[in-house]
Amino acid sequence: MAAALSACSDDAPVSLPTTAAEATTSAPTMVAAPTTTAAPTVPPTTVPPEPNRVFPVQDAAHSSFADEHHDYPAADIFTAGGCGSPLVAPVDGVVLELSRVDVWATGGGPETRGGLYLAILGNDGVRYYMAHFSAIEAALAPGVAVTAGQVVGAMGRTGRAGACHLHFALSPVCSNPDWWVRRGAIWPQAYLRDWQQGVPTSPVAEVTAWSAANPTVCTTPAAD
Repeated sequence: MAAALSACSDDAPVSLPTTAAEATTSAPTMVAAPTTTAAPTVPPTTVPPEPNRVFPVQDAAHSSFADEHHDYPAADIFTAGGCGSPLVAPVDGVVLELSRVDVWATGGGPETRGGLYLAILGNDGVRYYMAHFSAIEAALAPGVAVTAGQVVGAMGRTGRAGACHLHFALSPVCSNPDWWVRRGAIWPQAYLRDWQQGVPTSPVAEVTAWSAANPTVCTTPAAD
């Protein structure tokens, strides 16, 4: 048997450890696993919430408007209640400007045609313009926040208006006085129909496209 074992191996004899100390000394060294560093946490991009939008006349169910408007894009809205009917902020935003005095009645220029008017900068960046009020809420002033559906005044016929109605318009905001843009830049009828049905369709894309297509409109007054 010894001869057979010798014939099967050409290796030198192996000495096995005989004590625990020898076993420990001869054991392979364990290498600690590399420490991993977690990837930095990237905060999610904050997207402003889409503002609410509603029909600008409180009694939306009994209000109407035509598909056309003279000279420029806008809508004249009529309601069964006529003069004194509550008008509401059509969007969440802040008051840009307003007039509580009917300057048109005393010989004002084209920028005063709206009589008592209110312009709101929506949280979406669009200007929402309302004109011909008979009265505007006393608490409102430039910079004051408003919420969609909040009563902002009453329907009237101030300025250049032949009957009680609300002149309503959508436009971008210019950095200088710009009555020719404020009075209406895009047709609002499709949006008004949706808001009347409780669908808060956004005019942002169309207003943005209009601005891109009309780069000098803010500095080039329209004809009177």
